[in-house]
Amino acid sequence: MDARQLEAFFAPVLPVRTHRMFGGIGIYDGDAMFALSIGDRVYLKTDDITRPLHAEAGGEPFRIRMRGVLRETSYWSFPDGALTDAGAFAGWIALAREASGRAAARKLRPRASPSPAHPR
Repeated sequence: MDARQLEAFFAPVLPVRTHRMFGGIGIYDGDAMFALSIGDRVYLKTDDITRPLHAEAGGEPFRIRMRGVLRETSYWSFPDGALTDAGAFAGWIALAREASGRAAARKLRPRASPSPAHPR
């Protein structure tokens, strides 16, 4: 899908903005990327809380080959039936936005500073 198609795809739930990235298109709600379009598939952001829900519902992870190694990303496809049921569609998008928000919050948390050196 191109950017206009993606905007129309998500329009029933929320307005989105898109940005081209690594052979696909990132889909944003404000500054938070919550979905990714690669080829003809759309993948939603997951985390430790939502990933099991996607797996149980039949979603599949987006995998990318990096330095010769196939790696699984935190983006998973819409589960079976989610694209034909408006309520399910909106629910999966809400879960992706929540996962994206949690990921952003983790990045903003200050890291523990190293303990000061002890004087000798």
